[in-house]
Order: sequence, then C-alpha cells, then structure tokens
Amino acid sequence: MMPELRPEAIELVDKVKSFIKNEVAPKEHLFHEQIKVGEDRWNSYPEVIDELKDTAKSEGLWNLFLPENPMGESMSNLDYAPLAEIMGRSGGCLCGAIRYQISETSLMEAICHCKNCQKQGGSAFSTLAGIKKSDFELTGEPKVYIDTATDSGASVERFFCGTCGSPMYSALPSQPDVIYLKTGTLDDTSKFNPSIHVWASTKQNWVEIDKDVPQLQKQS
Repeated sequence: MMPELRPEAIELVDKVKSFIKNEVAPKEHLFHEQIKVGEDRWNSYPEVIDELKDTAKSEGLWNLFLPENPMGESMSNLDYAPLAEIMGRSGGCLCGAIRYQISETSLMEAICHCKNCQKQGGSAFSTLAGIKKSDFELTGEPKVYIDTATDSGASVERFFCGTCGSPMYSALPSQPDVIYLKTGTLDDTSKFNPSIHVWASTKQNWVEIDKDVPQLQKQS
C-alpha cells in the first residue's frame, strides 16, 4: 500500500498548480520571445525568468528540495515527486508561438494508426494523450482544420500552429470535454506510455505491435 502525502505536501501541490496556471503559463510566450533576442540565442537570458523567480520566492515556492522550505523540514522523495511531475507537464509547437500547461495526468495514452493521422503528421502513426479540457491551459491561437473525410465517419477538429505547422491536438465534437494531445509536442516525452493501439487495421506494413499491448482494429 502506497503511503499518503502529508497535509503540508498536499498544500504545496495545490500552490504549485496555481502558480503554474496563473504565473508561468501566461508568460511562457515571453520566454520564447526573449530568448530569441540577440545574435547568439545561447548567450541570451530571458528577463521573465528573474521575474518568475522573484514571484516564486515571495510565495514560498523556491528551492523546495532544500532543508529550509515551507514544510519546515527536508522533503522526502514522496513529498517532492508529485511537484516534479506537475512542473514537467508543459509543451508547445516548434516555433514557440503556442504553449500549454497540463494540470493533471492524462485520461489515456494511445497510438493511432488511422490514415488521416498519418497524413497530418507525415509519419507512420500519431502518439496521443487524452486530456480533460479543464486541465489544459493554452497560450497562443492555433488554427483548426475540420477533418470530415475520416474512416469512422465522425468529424475531427485538428488544431495546429499556423506559423510552423506543428500538429498540436485533436478534438471530437462527440467528446466536448476532452482533447487528444499530440505527445510529441511535450517538453518531456519520457513519461509517455501508450496502453493501446487504435486503428491497427490501417497501420503501415513495417510497423510491428507488441502482441501483449491491446489493439483496436477499427474505431467508431
């Protein structure tokens, strides 16, 4: 049985979620704008970083892993793990015009082999994570293509960056509270762990699917 988080750690989780939603996410576009200033981007330093540092310090959210932190004692790995996970749920398009932050874990993770996903991504398949819309904070304005020529017959709203063309996420009118994120846009893709393959009937011939992973040959 997994031990439960201490009340102090739960309070910090809520504070970090609020800080990311209210302070970090709205300013991510400034980071990408400022880091491109100057002839050598690797030597440029976005001013917004110092602004966020100062805000984090004022709210007691700085160097949480050190012995002197808001909990009054050194945090355990269990205390810090959910904070690290929350701070790693961000992503964006190739050019940085569109950024997003996710406040909760995904509902599901899958690989889609439908022909339309192959064409949109220019690849063999699409890697997707189902996310509640209420847990998805977006900055920037993606464009949308309404895909009606689907194998299932249901329309799919495919959102992408109008500047660099990066596919961002898809939405189904029949599921208004969920978006399907293209997980290649995550800043950290290491946690992506698909539990199912959908539209396996139209996968490319060279793609091999582990027989132990569930497959849906078609999807209505």
